[in-house]
Amino acid sequence: MNQSSRTMLWTIVHVLGILILLFFANIDQFPIIITGYSISFIAFFFLLRTIDSVKAGLHIGWGIRIAAIFAFPLLSDDIYRFIWDGWLINEFVNPFAYLPIDVPLNFATFQNYLLESMNSPEYYSVYPTILQLMFAITVLIIPTSIIGQSVVLKLMLLGFEIITVRYALKILRHFNKDPRLILLYFLNPLVIVELMGNLHMELVMISGFSVLLYYFFCGARGPKKAIISAFALSFSVAAKLITLIAVPFLIKRLIQNRQISKLVQFFGWFALFFALFFIPMFLLNYENFGKGLDLYFQKFEFNSSIYYLIRLVGFWIKGYNIIGSLGPSLAILAAITILSIAFFEKKTSLESLSTSMLFGLSAYYFLSTTVHPWYTALLVFLSVFSGYRFAIFWSFLAVLSYAKYYQGGVYYFPAITVEYVLLFGAIAHELYIRQLDPRRSLLKI
Repeated sequence: MNQSSRTMLWTIVHVLGILILLFFANIDQFPIIITGYSISFIAFFFLLRTIDSVKAGLHIGWGIRIAAIFAFPLLSDDIYRFIWDGWLINEFVNPFAYLPIDVPLNFATFQNYLLESMNSPEYYSVYPTILQLMFAITVLIIPTSIIGQSVVLKLMLLGFEIITVRYALKILRHFNKDPRLILLYFLNPLVIVELMGNLHMELVMISGFSVLLYYFFCGARGPKKAIISAFALSFSVAAKLITLIAVPFLIKRLIQNRQISKLVQFFGWFALFFALFFIPMFLLNYENFGKGLDLYFQKFEFNSSIYYLIRLVGFWIKGYNIIGSLGPSLAILAAITILSIAFFEKKTSLESLSTSMLFGLSAYYFLSTTVHPWYTALLVFLSVFSGYRFAIFWSFLAVLSYAKYYQGGVYYFPAITVEYVLLFGAIAHELYIRQLDPRRSLLKI
């Protein structure tokens, strides 16, 4: 079988596995989920080795994403909260002011349907300004059809994905890198299924982050460079707060390169744009937004690693779940780890930034109480530029956490034990082979 035939074969298998996940896998059907992901990831790994054209890979990725527009989210019910918040804004009600169960309005049939379907009626909204705007626009366009609203949101996400690919390719070409590296992200089954298929807003965050990387390292000069890159970072943070971890690494670069005036310019503009994005939230009700975030560190537990081990010790010593104190403590430790990586970083290249952020964000997730599979999407994007590939394997291994929803979660802890044993083994192996030869990695393309 020649290379063209092999590429066609793995493309068909790759697409088939993803279509199974998009159209036939419900959240409690772990055997179907793991089968679909296994098929698509195996094909993905072989496809990366056989495909010789970035254009062909992009055609495949765009085709699957267009199909995903018409697949209603089956592995997540977050859409009901998205539309609920958007509906409140269209009713001129502050989405941060009330718990859904306490909203002082008379609900029509569709709004009762949203309330009954959402997974968080007793939690305050945690979606920042940019996302709230997207939700409001969606409801304004299609008021009372959840399927239609899903399509509108996915069309918006498709637009953001176009931005991500455009700027990622510009970065790769600027540094004379193989443009096929974008396929690590663009053809990754988890990125397609979880972000585009199941409407996880990391896609919006990554889009802004890709623009930041381009303008910070490649495009424009003078004040324009600082303005655009600062706006892109603030936009990314206004979609998902996690990209705030880029701040210490950017500071380190500007200081180490003795670009103090650029440092002042960049962070002056960043502070301004950040304020513009978040002032509406603070004027509305920032306390309740904070309460929603506190739940993430003190109540939620999912697919954790180090936290679960320490929690087990806590049960032995204290006799109860110590998440209330342990979650915030681990968050502080994660922040110290990220700051330490930034402080001791010596190189200032894009590859060094991507690598440092990759390990800093990984450390944060290792110490977190909650790590949903789609959280690995930003790690996958960083892998495009860093040279490290363990995050690609993590994006597959993370789906083992869906065992939580199958048969009462009886296989959940064995599944995530397998996940993290294999993941830490992959990280150790990649560190070892790259120590022998910095050009080597776990995955060739």
